[in-house]
Amino acid sequence: MTQEYTNTSTQMTALHRAAMRNDIETIEALLALGTSLEDRQHDGRTPLHLAAREGHVEAVFTLLAGGAIVDARDPNGVSALHLASLYGHLDVMHVLLVRGASVRIRTCAGHTPLHCTAIRGHREAACLLVSAGADLDSRDRDGLTPAALAAERGYLNDLADVLPVADESTSVKPVEANREYR
Repeated sequence: MTQEYTNTSTQMTALHRAAMRNDIETIEALLALGTSLEDRQHDGRTPLHLAAREGHVEAVFTLLAGGAIVDARDPNGVSALHLASLYGHLDVMHVLLVRGASVRIRTCAGHTPLHCTAIRGHREAACLLVSAGADLDSRDRDGLTPAALAAERGYLNDLADVLPVADESTSVKPVEANREYR
């Protein structure tokens, strides 16, 4: 059924497009027709990933109510909570957490959602994750804590009261200071 609605170059279904646009009426109509919630576009992301990335809380809620897997991950291990955290979408993060999203889920690079907030310096998002039980001392594949990533990106002062700093966690590797989120 979804195949006839798929853009072949991006593998983006009508549900992906509706989720990106926060088009609740279309999302509900497609779900009523039995459209798969777990179809993946070319980068392995589901409609839930796209709605979370765009900050569309209504679409996220509707997709989850329709049965979307809250901790679905793309090939890089990125979940909807990682994306909402990276972009600081607090309402989306709250809905995902209430629906059972894991604050300890890791990407292939070892980033937790808290690492994602630290990368962009989203203070309120970091507070939300910490209050939900995020591990302040978790280290990514490079051995960096969220506080170390915040320092690396110049956000440590913004997050100092949220991310306690241990001496070894703030050692920033200058060569990696410009690396992009993986």
